[in-house]
Amino acid sequence: MIVVASDDGFAVVEMLGNEGQIEVGDVLRADWSELGGGEIRRGAEVFDVYFQGAWGTAQAAVDSTRAM
Repeated sequence: MIVVASDDGFAVVEMLGNEGQIEVGDVLRADWSELGGGEIRRGAEVFDVYFQGAWGTAQAAVDSTRAM
């Protein structure tokens, strides 16, 4: 799982395959308010993901991943 900062807060995203390809500092595009299955994009690359939810702080998002 990864935590992604967006304009609306911090999204927790479960990668479905290709887990090691996203790195700190990568610019990702997605509908961060989505819940459930979806996609994120890094340039022309598309990754299948499962959106776990959004939180107001990075710490709350990280804590939620530890509880899952």
